[in-house]
Amino acid sequence: AVERISEFDEITDADVDKIEVLCFKLQVNRGVEAMAQGCVVSHTMLKKRIEKWRKSVGHLPLKTT
Repeated sequence: AVERISEFDEITDADVDKIEVLCFKLQVNRGVEAMAQGCVVSHTMLKKRIEKWRKSVGHLPLKTT
């Protein structure tokens, strides 16, 4: 693997863009698979998690409308 590091010098911006798209698609596919297996979080639970996180990092609570 170490001998392949020199190949990275030839990677273009277009290659990086393709890698980013591929990674995004893989993450979406994992999410879809997780949903199919019932691994989901309700909107209400997600809001509670976000509020807990915001408090833990010193942010003010979100305004609700």
